[in-house]
Amino acid sequence: MLQDILEKKLKSKKYNDNIIDFLLQFNLDDYIYLSNMKSSLGFTDKEVYDLVHLMVQDEILDLFFILYCPYCDHYIGEYHTFGKMVKSGYCGDCDREFNPLEHAIVAFKARL
Repeated sequence: MLQDILEKKLKSKKYNDNIIDFLLQFNLDDYIYLSNMKSSLGFTDKEVYDLVHLMVQDEILDLFFILYCPYCDHYIGEYHTFGKMVKSGYCGDCDREFNPLEHAIVAFKARL
């Protein structure tokens, strides 16, 4: 049902079938990474950045900054804006500090 809503929204914005098929393979809670879009769609870096910029503007995708500990890969959290990200990173699993601004991963999720 939710996938049907997303598909209708994508088609109403005139996205091509390859992009629609690519996005519909994800569940709504799945992260979509730039590198995955680039390799799956065969786009250049610029084309991927232009595409996600447009899809965020069209309210198709939501932007997230995801943090994992750079030492032990423990999940720290996700943030909707760079400004709301913690300024000082600490991992309770390995008891180490890190700079979250250097280790944030950009990802997207489908938005309904």
